[in-house]
Amino acid sequence: MSARVFALLFCLSAATYAQQAPRLLREAGHCLATQEANWLRLNEKSPKTVSAGVFLDRKSYPGEEYLYVVVYDHGTRDRGFVFGVSVGREGRLHTLTVNNNARFVAAGEKVEFAPNEDPLWGIWTQQHMLAAIRRIRKEPAFMLRLSNLHREMPSVQCDSYVSAVPRIPNRPKPLVQSLYAEVVAHHPLGISVGGKLKVFAPYLSKALLHRINLANTCLEDWDRQNPDPTAKPPGIEGGLFTGDDLRGEPQAFVIERVQSAEDGSVRVYVRLTHQEPGESPWSWRVAAIVVRESGRPVVDDVIYLGDTPQDVDTRLSEYLTQGCDGPRWVGSGVGSDNKQQE
Repeated sequence: MSARVFALLFCLSAATYAQQAPRLLREAGHCLATQEANWLRLNEKSPKTVSAGVFLDRKSYPGEEYLYVVVYDHGTRDRGFVFGVSVGREGRLHTLTVNNNARFVAAGEKVEFAPNEDPLWGIWTQQHMLAAIRRIRKEPAFMLRLSNLHREMPSVQCDSYVSAVPRIPNRPKPLVQSLYAEVVAHHPLGISVGGKLKVFAPYLSKALLHRINLANTCLEDWDRQNPDPTAKPPGIEGGLFTGDDLRGEPQAFVIERVQSAEDGSVRVYVRLTHQEPGESPWSWRVAAIVVRESGRPVVDDVIYLGDTPQDVDTRLSEYLTQGCDGPRWVGSGVGSDNKQQE
């Protein structure tokens, strides 16, 4: 075979292969590669191509289309990223919103999420995402050039749960100030933060998001163990970032001071205020623990400070494990942290 014929066949083969990537996959890849969140964790040393797969789910969400996208790590199909993307259509314009993301590892038919990198929203979502990964891994992968993904695509509009909030500040004090402005505006109650985790997720570390997700899964297990509709689930009245009862509904706040710790974290002390009609206002304090993650500050924990020197400070991370052994509900007064200490 002559070099000219070989080159022609190679070009035809490459063109055919490029056409095989579905339009929605190319558009989703464009959104993942170009949004500020850097979903694919790209840098100057990243390969020039990515291997990806896709599954369009039209059944799980009645009346909606939900796209699952898997992007494999370079050179393997046993590790990678998975994304949940809602699809909106208006004529030829597609609006793609990244609603969820996680990392996975696989061995044969077994697929699980990487530690501290599971998706948001609980066990139902996790089961559907794992099923989608298994389905996608059985199908041929598509090779996508990053240079093509970075080109303008007038037919697609990209959005995500991260872009649903204002631009996140890059210093601890403004970060916490922005977070608590959202807390005062939304009053996120309970472990589910009032169903508004999308608003608060960009401010939080991956470890804290993992703990919140695990606590929600534990709460789902409580629901299964307590089918009585009159039973009151735990942790529905407190504010994750502010404290229990009326502390879950602050009306104002002020940053008191910022303190650096020896471990490299930063504590930002916040005074919150609540006032009932006809009563005097009262205040309490919390401290947000800020760490750096992927080059930016995020809140990793919150300390509920005692009102008097005799009171014991408690932490959000402790609150999230109360009554839980990982994803299982085991009863009040028991937590996975306590079990590890015994």
